Amino acid sequence: MKILKVILKNIRSYEQEEINFESGISLLSGEIGSGKTTILLSIEFALFGLVKGMISSDSLLRHGEKNGSVTLVIEINNQVLKIKRSLVRTSNSIKQEPGQLTIDDVEEQLTPQELRARIVHLLDYPHEFISKSPAIVYRYTVYTPQEDMKLILFESPDSRMETIRKIFNIDKYKIIRNNTSLYIKELNARIRENKAKTEDIDELKEQVENITSRRDILKGEISKLDESINKKVIEVRDVNAEISKLDEKILEQNTNKQKLVMAKTRLSSLSTQKESLTKQIIELKDQLKEKPKTELQDLSVLTKKLEDYESAQRNVLYKKQDFLQKRAILDSRIKDSNKSIQEISSIDMCPTCRQNVTFEHKSLIKQKEQTKVNSLGEKITLIDNAIPRLNEKEDVINKRIKDNQELINKLNLDKLKIKTYNEKFELQEKFELNLKKINEEAEVEKKRVETFSLKIDTGIVSIYDEKKLLFRKKLNEQKDLEIKFASFRKESELKKEELESVKKHLDSKTKLLSFISDQKMLRDWLNSFFMNLMQLMERYVLNSILKEFNEYFQEWFRMLIEDENLSVRLNDSFTPIIEQNGYETYIQNLSGGEKTSVALAYRLALNKVINDFVSHIKTKGLLILDEPTDGFSSNQLDKLRDVLVQVQSEQIVIVSHESKLESYADKIIKISKEHHVSSVS
Repeated sequence: MKILKVILKNIRSYEQEEINFESGISLLSGEIGSGKTTILLSIEFALFGLVKGMISSDSLLRHGEKNGSVTLVIEINNQVLKIKRSLVRTSNSIKQEPGQLTIDDVEEQLTPQELRARIVHLLDYPHEFISKSPAIVYRYTVYTPQEDMKLILFESPDSRMETIRKIFNIDKYKIIRNNTSLYIKELNARIRENKAKTEDIDELKEQVENITSRRDILKGEISKLDESINKKVIEVRDVNAEISKLDEKILEQNTNKQKLVMAKTRLSSLSTQKESLTKQIIELKDQLKEKPKTELQDLSVLTKKLEDYESAQRNVLYKKQDFLQKRAILDSRIKDSNKSIQEISSIDMCPTCRQNVTFEHKSLIKQKEQTKVNSLGEKITLIDNAIPRLNEKEDVINKRIKDNQELINKLNLDKLKIKTYNEKFELQEKFELNLKKINEEAEVEKKRVETFSLKIDTGIVSIYDEKKLLFRKKLNEQKDLEIKFASFRKESELKKEELESVKKHLDSKTKLLSFISDQKMLRDWLNSFFMNLMQLMERYVLNSILKEFNEYFQEWFRMLIEDENLSVRLNDSFTPIIEQNGYETYIQNLSGGEKTSVALAYRLALNKVINDFVSHIKTKGLLILDEPTDGFSSNQLDKLRDVLVQVQSEQIVIVSHESKLESYADKIIKISKEHHVSSVS
């Protein structure tokens, strides 16, 4: 990653400023408090947004301003990216607005969280840092604020190791061990639970033996019942055959009885129909004595007149509605004019041109509006005079419509009378024809009644009843045997299902015993081998990092401090150990320059090791140092150049007020501050 440009708008002491960067060493030079560190914080904000405990919105937005922004232009793998993040002040807080990411002139609008995720992906930081704080890796590999330079030296060993684990993603081994311990506890719980489930396995085996014995007894009983049922079926079949022969004779007897009943019923029905038809014919003859007139007026003429009257009625209604709408419009216009007269009377100054309104101008406008009111009133009077005439015309038309409708109704009534008369006449003829047919059918039914009465004989019924009683007795005996057979068979099926169920439970518990054995083997393997393997892998990775880290740390400290009696090294917890004249001493006993040398060598060595072990990250070619030379002598400032050469970063940005650093900087960016506003030159 290479920084090309930073644009600040209303960020801390900057109002509007653009800072360009180049490869090599760039020095941000200026007095203390001039705004140098603001540029570094702005770069971090543009990349990752607001970071809790590191960068807050109220520390970035310039006091008194409602909004501000940072635009960062960087280059990754020969591809130019432009990142813009904005802040806006609300009534009770300062919020981060959606940002923009431009790649190859293609711009995307992203939420602050989405923009952070994209940057983490583009920088090829570990994926888990999307939800964690990506600034942890950034601040240990690229940029450390001045106040944090010596912080790691005074941290507790546990805090320091926790930080180291996060940076190198080694805490995964600890997480694996913790998760494995939890899983082993879960395995032990499962083993105890499964063992409890297998305690009744002997009872299940005894149940299998008992159920099998009962099924054998049921098989013998079912076989005996099957033979008895077959014999009883033969007896029932023989009796049923005798009943079938009697059924044929009784069926014939019943058929004759049914035919006799049907003939009598038909004869009675015909007699009733005959009486009803005779009565109806007499009534129709009385109704047909008076014949209606047949000469009627033409209905189409009356209908045409009615349509004309209704059309005239609609025209009158349309005209009335039109007059009422026009009158409403005229009333509205009169109200507008009266309102204008009232408004012009009450104002002294024109609201548009802001000039005084003279009395003559008011009088002219009021006279003009009053003329409008008078003209509109005359039009309303004409409309009010025309509406009564339309009402009178409407009343005349309505009366004609009513009279014409009455004539049409009377004509329709006369037509209905003629139609009814013709229908009754036709009905009379139809009834007389039906009466003749009914008389003929009645004679036929009388002869059928006489014939079927002679064929009925009841002597066979008593024999049939005796055979039916015997059949029911045999059939009940058969059913009793079948019920008993079904009961034994059902019990046998239930025992079969019960046996399968018990065997299934027995089989599952047998398998569960085998599974418990497998779980114990897995638990023992995790305890005795896997946990030790994770601890060994973690120790190996840490030792590899520690070895390289210690070499760079010792070498660069020796370059910064040319004192053979003073040396440094790292212990197993990555804690710097200071030795002076062969004895360990506390870092608090060192001078300011010596403390800074220890902190700077530690930071640069950590930066180098991270870039070596996490080689895929895109920020490895960039190094930012914020006031790294606090307490340095002139000789140490010269040595710093040699150390930076060994670091081999493509782009190094140094913030310092030391003028001597300008001698080996490739670009010097001067920063000054006047009247609380920072500027770059």
